[in-house]
Amino acid sequence: MPINGGEAVVHDGRVIGRLRSCAYGFVVRRNLAYAYLPVELKPGATIQVEVFGNLLPALVLPDRQLAFAEARQHAG
Repeated sequence: MPINGGEAVVHDGRVIGRLRSCAYGFVVRRNLAYAYLPVELKPGATIQVEVFGNLLPALVLPDRQLAFAEARQHAG
């Protein structure tokens, strides 16, 4: 599903931020997006992104880009 940036980021039923930047990650074959999140949301936490009125699941990743092998593993 396409994302454009500005979409709401939701955790525990409340909006905690908005996407700042996003693009399709061809290596991992998934959408990747940047958002400023509360510090208590650590890598591995699950959140949701509202896209065209639908809440889609998302995963908080480390701030740094994943290594190629690690990214391929997550792509499934």
